[in-house]
Amino acid sequence: MESETAKQVMVTLLAAFIIIVAAIGVSYAAFTYANEGSTVNVIKPGEIYLKLNESKTGISMLNAVPLSDLEGTSLIEEGSFYSFNITSTLKSGSNIIYDIVLKTNLDKISPKMIKVYLVEVDGESTPVESEKVILAPTYLSNLKRSELANGESLFRGNLVQGDNIVTNYRLKVWISDHDADGNFISVDKIDENALIEVKLGLYAKES
Repeated sequence: MESETAKQVMVTLLAAFIIIVAAIGVSYAAFTYANEGSTVNVIKPGEIYLKLNESKTGISMLNAVPLSDLEGTSLIEEGSFYSFNITSTLKSGSNIIYDIVLKTNLDKISPKMIKVYLVEVDGESTPVESEKVILAPTYLSNLKRSELANGESLFRGNLVQGDNIVTNYRLKVWISDHDADGNFISVDKIDENALIEVKLGLYAKES
């Protein structure tokens, strides 16, 4: 059994967000590190660090109406997107992959009706036209399952060697004006009691 000193990264419980139609709550997300396989741990404690820093505000979907991709990707007003960043340090030559994962809970609304969009930004004041697309508008139902955690993968990447590297993201979520099957969605097709809960998590392992 591995000793406590053999653990390769600190594990941090982090704040996350819940998006609820008609209300906003707060839950948690956990960052975990998985060292799979039988190889000996060669990464010293403190050489790898990952942290998911959450925004103080979630996404308000109160009185939400179906949006086109152009309208959804252009959302920029406060409360219309979720900001977060990942801070990382990698001092060894190890290959560490990480996964930004969504865990969803839906009630009275189909994942075929909801789209998610992930972009990278320089900072809070970055305009829409300067956003770097990481995940194009994608239905929740079409997201791939994460190989590192129980949830859907928004993005998988490799840690870059360096100290205290910060990457900023915006996550936008909206009800699409067409479902994944191409059917038009009007306002009256949205149940007023529909519930959309989304938890954001960060998971990593040595490959």
